[in-house]
Amino acid sequence: MTGSSCTGGGQVPSLRPALSRDVRAQAQRAGCNGCANMGTPQKDVIIKNDAPATLFLEKHADYIAAYGTKKDDYEYCMSEYLRMSGVYWGLTVMDLMGQLHRMSKEEILEFIKSCQHECGGISASIGHDPHLLYTLSAVQILTLYDSLQVVDVNKIVEYVKKLQKEDGSFAGDKWGNFKIMFIIQFIFLKSRIKKDILHNLA
Repeated sequence: MTGSSCTGGGQVPSLRPALSRDVRAQAQRAGCNGCANMGTPQKDVIIKNDAPATLFLEKHADYIAAYGTKKDDYEYCMSEYLRMSGVYWGLTVMDLMGQLHRMSKEEILEFIKSCQHECGGISASIGHDPHLLYTLSAVQILTLYDSLQVVDVNKIVEYVKKLQKEDGSFAGDKWGNFKIMFIIQFIFLKSRIKKDILHNLA
């Protein structure tokens, strides 16, 4: 097997044999002679030629409607840290498929209410810290259900105000971590909450 020297003086196997001739040729034409050795294209799912070409909306809706009914499922437990956004994604898909009525509105609204903290921010799940991202997801869910009155909107506004930095940008939480997406999330929040105080920001 062909090898190449690494910094530690050992040998690492070349990945060139694993790549197709076409892939290597494309990389070389692009002026990247070393690119062809960087890795192997991954294809973890093979779709058979006789696979159905129809999108089974009912099966998708059944899956989403049933997701979360088994609270002890491994996947459900491990996704708790992004639960609020997951609920939003699921509800949006169900709404697009005309199946929103299958979701438990009362249970979802109660969940959101229980995730609002004294500071006004909303967390991904009960017992987690509030964050701008999950506050946005919660507000999006509430506007989908036309139920903003479930939470204290004034406190949300105050929470968002405190996350704004001197340069106009926004932190995601009280620890001040910054990503450009937090500004985008603020814009979405601003479009959902019609409050003068929010319109005076940014």
